[in-house]
Amino acid sequence: MSPSTKASAETSADSAAELLAAMAAMPAGHPSRAALRDRAIEAWLPLARHLAHR
Repeated sequence: MSPSTKASAETSADSAAELLAAMAAMPAGHPSRAALRDRAIEAWLPLARHLAHR
């Protein structure tokens, strides 16, 4: 993995973790929770694909 790709992956993981933390801080019935969940899932898809290929 090149340094720029690795940095991009780390930034993506940080962003995904921030999305999960924000979602965890929201009450269960919050209207923005579903959209935030969808964004978090999309942010983790590259890792899921990588693991699936291994």
